[in-house]
Amino acid sequence: MPRAGGRNSLAVSKILKAAEKSLWASWESAQIFQHRVLRGNARETPLAHFLEKQLPSTYGICSGEAVDYKDAHTTALDLIIYDRNRNSPLAEDPFLMPAESLLAAIEVKTKLTKDEFRKCYRAAKSIRSLRPFKGRFISAREGGAPVSAGEYRCMYTVFAYSTDLIPENWLDSEANRLIEVAKEEKSEVGFIDRVVVLDRGLIAPPQRTGKLLLDSGPSVFHEWFFHLMNYLTREIERRRSSMDWQLYSSRLSPGWKHFSSSATGSSSK
Repeated sequence: MPRAGGRNSLAVSKILKAAEKSLWASWESAQIFQHRVLRGNARETPLAHFLEKQLPSTYGICSGEAVDYKDAHTTALDLIIYDRNRNSPLAEDPFLMPAESLLAAIEVKTKLTKDEFRKCYRAAKSIRSLRPFKGRFISAREGGAPVSAGEYRCMYTVFAYSTDLIPENWLDSEANRLIEVAKEEKSEVGFIDRVVVLDRGLIAPPQRTGKLLLDSGPSVFHEWFFHLMNYLTREIERRRSSMDWQLYSSRLSPGWKHFSSSATGSSSK
């Protein structure tokens, strides 16, 4: 049965529109910084704050790396969404997350370029190299088909404020560039789940679909946020298990030995 209503909620639309304006204001403020790291923090923090306020309290937001039981690491990830009720960081400041905790990752870009796409595909590949629960991360299935045992999802979004491509025929040009970079990086196009360009539109690479920013109807930010929420709801409904700490330690650390069977205890005179 279709779940969508016949119209958009005016209240929700206003909340998301206000959030998007706040993101743009923060983006403008970030331009005053010359240092790349400071500019990046000013760009990412507002989105992190919005997600912290709007997502249910069960979700945690952080930046850092993820690691699996074989010590495979991801690249640095701008924003990570995890289930804080079932999982916790292995380390903080900077954050190191177990692979099992990854629900979604978001890379935040000021301007989308071919070089930035390369970095994103490398980051997405590093996530796919992980072995959560000794399983693997997979791409979105056609029609939302359920995943099999040992298969897990981590929704990966490239969230950009603008792009270096011209507006004319932008959607096809951006999609073609994305496909070209994926091939160059020996990656699958679907390793990136969503490409958000706030002033242009939204692309869903696994489905090879996209849409332009329209004067009427939901904004790009509005649509992406609902895609994220629908995905997180489905992933939690699958009851993603807690991290298995046994995977991250040997079965028996060295140095242990059995007591001698002839030992009768100590005696004193």
